[in-house]
Parts: sequence; structure tokens; C-alpha cells
Amino acid sequence: MLKRLLALAMTWLFVGVAASLVLVGPADAQRRRGRDTARQPPTAAQPTRVVFDLLPDGAEVLIDESSVGVGPLGPVDVEPGEHSVRVRLQGFTEYTDVVTVARGQELHVPVDLIPLAHVLAVTSTPSGARLFVDDRFAGETPTDVELIDGEHALRLSLRGFEDTLRTLTAVAGQRDTWAVELVAIPEQAPPQWYEDPIVWIVAGASVVAVAVLAIVIAVVAQPSDSQLDQFCMPEGRCIRFDPMFM
Repeated sequence: MLKRLLALAMTWLFVGVAASLVLVGPADAQRRRGRDTARQPPTAAQPTRVVFDLLPDGAEVLIDESSVGVGPLGPVDVEPGEHSVRVRLQGFTEYTDVVTVARGQELHVPVDLIPLAHVLAVTSTPSGARLFVDDRFAGETPTDVELIDGEHALRLSLRGFEDTLRTLTAVAGQRDTWAVELVAIPEQAPPQWYEDPIVWIVAGASVVAVAVLAIVIAVVAQPSDSQLDQFCMPEGRCIRFDPMFM
């Protein structure tokens, strides 16, 4: 009887140990797998980005003072944390801000630029023409000039070419181009010999000299006494009448 009870107790002990191993083993393995999974980084993490809304075309974007492109511009990947943002466009106010982007966040930054001036891009062929705005020198082509609202008189000038004139009504926030093909001034033909005033001066002086020479020769060649004086002088036989008293 005692042997039977002892055998039964051993059987139940063996069954209990086996059941414990069966139940505890899978749970411990699952916990180990959970810890290993927690140590590994996610395979498809959400990117950290900045999106610029209302960005005008041509506006340059700088993040942490490094240019990242001009508008239109898509999302820009950045590192999580704090970043300085600057947006600039000629003729507009400059936008600056400091933003903080969390890991995996797509931060939208609305850009608000206020128009200040009308931007005119001026080119000429050939280049190097002097640009005058309202009779004030504004640079040499190619050049960009900012104009305040209102009407302006423009002039392009280059030596050897005709001046080109234009009037423009400036509107802040607009951008315009002015491409000019300069017209060369025709070269003047050299004057004919008879158009040179020196020729006529020399000719006139020659005529005067010839006339003076002729007079001198005539005076020198004239005899000291005329034939009438020679006839009357020996005996004084000639009576002269003065026509003024007749």
C-alpha cells in the first residue's frame, strides 16, 4: 500500500514538472522575442520634413543659412530639432522664422512675403549699355533694377548706338523684362574736297595774293611820266582846263 502511494505521488510530481515546462517555455521565449524586437529600429520610419506653403515662384529658401532651392519647392527633409528658416525674393520683404520639427513630423510653414517694388530685368545686344531711370544712372546691362510704384522714364545709352527710350508704369510685386537690340549709328561718309573749309580759305587767300601781286606789277611797270606830260612840259605849250570850273 505504501509503495503504491509513493508511486502515485511520484507520478503526480512528474506530471506537474512537465506541465510547468510546457507552459513556462513559450511565454519566456515570447518575452525574449519582444525584448529583441524593442532593441531594433523600425524599418519604415516616417521622414522628418518641412513644407513651405504659399511660396512664390523664384523665391530662395535657406534652412540654417544653407540654400535648399527656389520655388516651386517640394518637401525638404531635415533633422529633428530646431532650425532657422529664411525666404528671400527680390522686390519683396524677407521672411525669417525659427521652427522646431519633431521626429517623423511634416511641418507646414506658411510663407508671407509683402511686395515692395517692381523688378525690371534689362538686357541689351551688345551688352554694357548704360541704363538711366528718370535720368539717374542705374547700372550697365545686363542688370536688374527695382522700381517703386508709378511711371518711370527709361533710357539705354551706348557709344556708337542710338539711344533707346521707354516709359514703364511700375507695380509692386510684378517682374518684367526689357530686352533691347541696339541700333548702330550709320558711319558718315568722308567730306568731299570742296566741302572742306580749309580748301576755300586757301583758295580765297590765293585769289587775294594774285590780285595784290597784279596791282604791284602794274604800279611798278607804269612809266613815271605820261606822253601828254612829255608833250607839254618842254615849252609849257599846253593849257589845261579843270572840268570842275566849266
